[in-house]
Amino acid sequence: MSETVKKSWRPGLMTWLVIGGLALINAFVFLSGNDKQATYRFWHHFNPWHWPGWYAVNLWLMSGGLLTALILKNNSVQTALHSFYSSRFWHSAKTRFKKSKPNQAVVHFILHRKFGKWLLRKWLTFWKNIKIERYPVYAWMFAFVAIFIVLFNYAAFMATPRYCLEFCRRYPYYFVIYNIYTPYYLGPLVEFNISGKITWRLFIAPATGLLLIIWLLRIASKSKKKRRAT
Repeated sequence: MSETVKKSWRPGLMTWLVIGGLALINAFVFLSGNDKQATYRFWHHFNPWHWPGWYAVNLWLMSGGLLTALILKNNSVQTALHSFYSSRFWHSAKTRFKKSKPNQAVVHFILHRKFGKWLLRKWLTFWKNIKIERYPVYAWMFAFVAIFIVLFNYAAFMATPRYCLEFCRRYPYYFVIYNIYTPYYLGPLVEFNISGKITWRLFIAPATGLLLIIWLLRIASKSKKKRRAT
């Protein structure tokens, strides 16, 4: 009996949020003293009407994730999902998808490559590990990922990480354009067309094209040999 009483009085997430908010309000009011402007600023930012847009989006995502997790935790919902996955409609849909020509073409293409076989094994293992009993956890995980994406894209304190990620994303493109393509491919051709100057860099473009043609011919010959062997 004592264990059930302890479990029933265990505080949840919303309880801790309410307690933390009340503690924050009292601490700020008592520590600010007689500074009315500080108290006014606090209540100004405490009012949801003055919050930034991503605050509301994150609150909706958190409430949606909590509601979805609670719905998926229900035994009747899980029983309904079990019955749906064991129904004839679901089995016929899976059978049609397996026998469809696009799906068979993709599987045939993947099975002819080592990386494709490894990827297919990982994909099948992933779907085997997904169980209906874990759906509430997946709902929470999806909600937290969505909240993190919103925070990362719109929060002011995430400006520096956003800049670093954008720099890392654009650096390879600019490196190839300004450090490889322009000085070794485009620049010599422009100089030759304008002044007729011939340098060793002028031969890089045709040499690269020749190597690319040889590489493509080699791939084509290997694929022909594999087809003949099969």
